[in-house]
Amino acid sequence: MAGQIGAGMVAPGMVAPGFPPGMSMLMPGGGMPPPGMPPLGMPGMMPGVPGMMPMPQIAPAMPDVARLLLDPKRTGLVIGKSGSGLKEIRLQTGAQFELKRDPVYIQGGPLGGERLLVVKPPLESQSQCLILVCSKLAGGTEGVSAAASVDGVEVTPSAPKAVSIGLLIPKQVAGRVVGKGGAGLKDIRALGLKVDMTRDEPIPGDRLLRLTGEALCVSSAIHNVLLLMSGPRQSPPGVL
Repeated sequence: MAGQIGAGMVAPGMVAPGFPPGMSMLMPGGGMPPPGMPPLGMPGMMPGVPGMMPMPQIAPAMPDVARLLLDPKRTGLVIGKSGSGLKEIRLQTGAQFELKRDPVYIQGGPLGGERLLVVKPPLESQSQCLILVCSKLAGGTEGVSAAASVDGVEVTPSAPKAVSIGLLIPKQVAGRVVGKGGAGLKDIRALGLKVDMTRDEPIPGDRLLRLTGEALCVSSAIHNVLLLMSGPRQSPPGVL
């Protein structure tokens, strides 16, 4: 009968059992989330909600702040035993960064979410940090000779292994990254990388650029993108 609510249904304005007041369990468009996946848009931690994964709020950032999404299955390679990997990166690069504990869920991303790494400027320390992060994600450092250094960071060789990193792009500078007629993305692909950039905003205010390829190429591409992002914030006319 019209107007009746069946078992397991939640009427508009009602809160599902176990959900805090004001929390919606609906996906965009009104659908329900897949089994085992938390509803989108959950702010902060979810204390007292059985079975729910925490999802961090991602605050808007200035274009010169690097916000990276890392594969959770490889994040341990970056952290190292008892945090030794993160300590090494700080000591070698002087970079100021934070690896968030709570997973970030992006449509099309890993079911278990991704880890957010926030690296603050200046660009020089960001670039050195990214070289080490990408090489650790690859299980080593490739593409360089023994006792070589890249931008002042001492590295050791290993076999090439592809890595995949997501870079959050503030929508107001996305046009600079895409370039006129997609020229900016073509330049990135010329490095031998697989490049995917969302047209929508998987996180409000941000588009997602996902780069896949050899570690040094990925870190070089992110460096170039950060250069573009730190320029004038207006997008060129007609560029999506």
